[in-house]
Amino acid sequence: LSLHDALPIFDHGQTSFISGTSVSDMCIFNIEQRVYRASVGISTGGVLSICASPDFVFCGSGDGTVKKLRGYDQRWTLEGEAQFEGRVISLSLSPDALDILVGTDAGNMYRLLIDDMSVAQLNASHINQVVDISFGARSDIFSTLSVDGQIRLWDLSDYSVICPINVDHDEGSCLVFAKSDDSVISGWKSGAIRAHSASNGVLMWERANAHRGYTRAVAESANYIVSGGDDKCVRVWQRTGQDLLIQFAEHQKPVMAVSIDIGQDHLIHSAGADRSLLTYDLKRERRTVIHQLSGNTDG
Repeated sequence: LSLHDALPIFDHGQTSFISGTSVSDMCIFNIEQRVYRASVGISTGGVLSICASPDFVFCGSGDGTVKKLRGYDQRWTLEGEAQFEGRVISLSLSPDALDILVGTDAGNMYRLLIDDMSVAQLNASHINQVVDISFGARSDIFSTLSVDGQIRLWDLSDYSVICPINVDHDEGSCLVFAKSDDSVISGWKSGAIRAHSASNGVLMWERANAHRGYTRAVAESANYIVSGGDDKCVRVWQRTGQDLLIQFAEHQKPVMAVSIDIGQDHLIHSAGADRSLLTYDLKRERRTVIHQLSGNTDG
């Protein structure tokens, strides 16, 4: 068996060495006698972390559980357990031995009280590449999107996650935190555009196949949504109902960014991998300005 995080623990005057295994056993060795004494089945997914207080041993497992055990040598009893999101890969006992810091591979950190095994989340993070960040109407709350489809809304007052949103079946590409309503609008590898509630994370609407290939960029106003994608198109969608209003196909390579003009919202701008910046007039329904960057480097 392969052994994981191990540490010496002193029980009833004897020195014990306790280790977790890849098959989810806790193994006990007597250091003084240099012999194996017992193994205790803990959970599933392997015992990935261990820590000990003066009275208990705590084992964190691949199934997201932390188990609290009391005993020594060959006699052990389960005194409690707690469930976490992700595999428990780190356990650290506080100096006063009243609680444990628990870290998981889902990017979360928790405080676990030893007495009643109650849990409080302390911090969170993405565990994959962050592809976009956007502020909404408030300066203290912003949203992020990672490539693995995790959307997070953050409160800058304490850096906590106030609304986690998970899209498991797609790859994230871009997002905008709407200033006109309570939504986070995102673009995806499948070409979809999705809007989730910033309050509770519920999917409000979805426009499948908005682009062929990635939806690379998205912007919004109270009246419409603008998107750009791998198909070299800039598309304008109705804010309510998400019907296609108009599209422009003047880039020679994928559209990497779109923006609605701050002063005149009937003007929209796009930037492409073809090193061109284009401006479109929705009233006139045509492109009005083009800026072309010379050189051989793609945008």
